[in-house]
Amino acid sequence: MHIIVYYCTLLPIIVHYYLLLHIIAYYCTLLPIIAHYCTLLPIIAHYCLLLPIIAHYCTLLRIIAHYCTLLPIIAHYCLLLPIIAHYCTLLRIIAHYCPLLRKMYIIAHYCTLLPIIAHYCLLLSIITYCCTLLPIIAHYCLLLSIITYCCTLLPIIAHYCTLLPIIAHYCLLLPIIAHYCLLLSIITYCCTLLPIIAHYCTLLPIIAHYYLLLHIIAYYCTLLPIIVHYYLLLHIIAYYCPLLHIIAYYCTLLPIIAHYCLLLSIITYCCTLLPIIAHYCLLLSIITYCCTLLPIIAHYCTLLPIIAHYCVKCTLLPIIAHYCSLLPIIAHYCVKCTLLPIIAHYCPLLHIIAYYCPLLPIVAYYCLLLSIITYCCTLLPIIAYYCTLLHIIA
Repeated sequence: MHIIVYYCTLLPIIVHYYLLLHIIAYYCTLLPIIAHYCTLLPIIAHYCLLLPIIAHYCTLLRIIAHYCTLLPIIAHYCLLLPIIAHYCTLLRIIAHYCPLLRKMYIIAHYCTLLPIIAHYCLLLSIITYCCTLLPIIAHYCLLLSIITYCCTLLPIIAHYCTLLPIIAHYCLLLPIIAHYCLLLSIITYCCTLLPIIAHYCTLLPIIAHYYLLLHIIAYYCTLLPIIVHYYLLLHIIAYYCPLLHIIAYYCTLLPIIAHYCLLLSIITYCCTLLPIIAHYCLLLSIITYCCTLLPIIAHYCTLLPIIAHYCVKCTLLPIIAHYCSLLPIIAHYCVKCTLLPIIAHYCPLLHIIAYYCPLLPIVAYYCLLLSIITYCCTLLPIIAYYCTLLHIIA
C-alpha cells in the first residue's frame, strides 16, 4: 500500500515530465545546430564590432577610388617636384635680372646670357603654370599618405567586404539564435532531468499496472482516517503482506484440521481415562485403537508452529509459554518424541509473536481470512493441551 501511495504521489510529476519528453526530444535534435551557431556567436559578435569600421572604410573606398584615378597625374607631377624646386630657386635670380633688360648697356653686357635667359623664360610659363598647381599638388601629397595607408588596408577591407553577406546573413539569424539561446538554459535544465525522467519512464508499466488499483484505492480512500491512524504501521504491514499467500495456502488446510479436530472429542473422552489406564493398564486395547490415530495427529501437530506464527489473534501464548516450561520434563521422559525438534525449533518464534502481537488489530482488519483463523485458533488450546499427552499415548 505504501508503495502504491508513494507512486501515486509521483503521478503528477511523471505526467508533467512525460509531456515535456516530446518537446525535449524535438529540441534535442536542434542541439547540434544551436551548438554550431553558438560557436559562431563570438565570431559574429567580433565582426559586428567591425561593422562600423568596415562601413567607415567602405565610404573611404569611393574617395580612394576617385583619387586613384589621379594617382598617375600626381605621380607625374611628383617627378617634376625636384625640377620645379630647382627652378624655383632661380626665380628670384631671374626676377632680379629681368628689370635690367630695359637698359641696353646692361643687355649688351648680358647678351651672352640671352640663350640661357630665353631658355629659362620658356620655363617661366611652365613654372608659372606649375606653381599654380603647387597647392593642389601639396593637397594631393597629403592625400598620398592617407591613400598609401588605406591601400595597405585594401586587402583587409576586401576580405571583410566578402564577409559582409555572411555577417548580414548571420545578423538575420541573431534573433533566432538569441531565441534558441534562451531555450538552451531550459533544454540544459531538462537534459539534467532526462536520467530522472528515464528512471520514472521505466516505472510507467508498474504505474500502469497499479493504476488499475486506483479505482479500488479511491473506494478505500473513504477509510483514510483509519489508514492515517494506522499509517505508521503500514511499512510493517507491507512487509508482512507477502506472507498472506502463505496464510491463504495454509487456510486451505483449515477444513482438514477442523475435520480432524472432531476426533479431539474422542481423544478428550479417552484422555479422561488415561490416569486410570496409566495406573491399571487394563484398557490397552482401547489405547491401541486410539494410537492408530497418532500418525495423523502427529502430522497435523507439525502445523501448530506455522499456525501459531501466522495466527494474529493468538490466545495460546500464555498456554504455550506455560507448556514450554514443561519441555525439559518432556525431553527427560520422552526421549523418542518426534515432536521435540519441531517444538524446540519454533519456540524462539514465541518472542517474535509476542513482539508483533500489537499489530494484531490492524492485520485482523485487513485480512478477511482471520475470522476463519480466529475460529480455528479457539481449538488450539485443546490441541496444545492434548499434545502434552502425546508422550504418554506414545
